[in-house]
Amino acid sequence: MGLNDPVTIDLTEKEAVLILDTGVLKNEKPVLKRIRIPVLATATNQQVYDAAYALAEYTEYSVYDIEIQNMDSLDPID
Repeated sequence: MGLNDPVTIDLTEKEAVLILDTGVLKNEKPVLKRIRIPVLATATNQQVYDAAYALAEYTEYSVYDIEIQNMDSLDPID
């Protein structure tokens, strides 16, 4: 297999990234902590958002941002 072969998506993985503000500044920029949480590929954006905020309640930090990262595995690869 090689150049111009048909490509399919073999596997999709989804991660929620909970970005927390530690309250510390370094060089006048906030020091952030990232927590990566694997989630079901079928999870909606709202479900991921709600789950991230629910988990954040159990940390000592405040939520700075929430990201969703999708990773697709492409086939064929020899």
